[in-house]
Amino acid sequence: MEKRQLLSLNISIGSYIAILEEMLKLCHQKKGGYVCFANVHMTIESYKNERLRKSVKSASLVTADGVPIAKAISWIYKINQDRVAGMDIMPDLLGQCEKQRLSVFFFGSTDDILLKIKTRAKTRYPNLNIAGSLSPPFGEFTDEQNQMFRDEINRSGADLVMICLGCPKQEVWMYKHFTDIKAVLFGLGAAFSIYAEIKRRAPKWMQKIGLEWLWRLFQDPLRLFKRYLITNTVFLIKILPIILKARIKRIS
Repeated sequence: MEKRQLLSLNISIGSYIAILEEMLKLCHQKKGGYVCFANVHMTIESYKNERLRKSVKSASLVTADGVPIAKAISWIYKINQDRVAGMDIMPDLLGQCEKQRLSVFFFGSTDDILLKIKTRAKTRYPNLNIAGSLSPPFGEFTDEQNQMFRDEINRSGADLVMICLGCPKQEVWMYKHFTDIKAVLFGLGAAFSIYAEIKRRAPKWMQKIGLEWLWRLFQDPLRLFKRYLITNTVFLIKILPIILKARIKRIS
């Protein structure tokens, strides 16, 4: 699938449906790989963090998770790029997994959240094959733990693994281990809490105009205030001249 550069990342280009279909194709191919969902925070962190940048750029797909990312791609390259957010993809993937008989494994978060996810998924998709789940300990994983995680995922026979370890940990983990895992890995992060209904998602009107970050800030101000203050400001400073330059070039 075609990609276009946005600051330090290469974003996969296509409609929401086309990218979802590409994800499912990867799962059916049984060759592994991994998918990242790029929002403003990940884009700026990748700009500063070489390890994260390398991890995201090596992904099979990198979607425009945030409205600002999708809009920036659209304005710079004059294409109509859809937002492909992890919070939307997670339920759609689960539905398609039931229809296409793909098995799913959940890795990350807490036992309580994983139980809520599995309960809701089985209620909505009764024929969904849940291959397994694993809530790892907090902190850095040892080599022995990582081997155990890989072995458990592979033994489960899962076709895809939904992962919630937080950015940048989950992206770096996928990059380091995807070659040893037979399933396709999806770094979904906060989508776990939304799907488990631990947290409420922003209203549709806020999602459409790119203010979902503000809704999340209201829910968790102590943790997110500094992140959004810095990353949103840096993103605007870096992206506006690129958008302006692209528009001037088209006019001239």
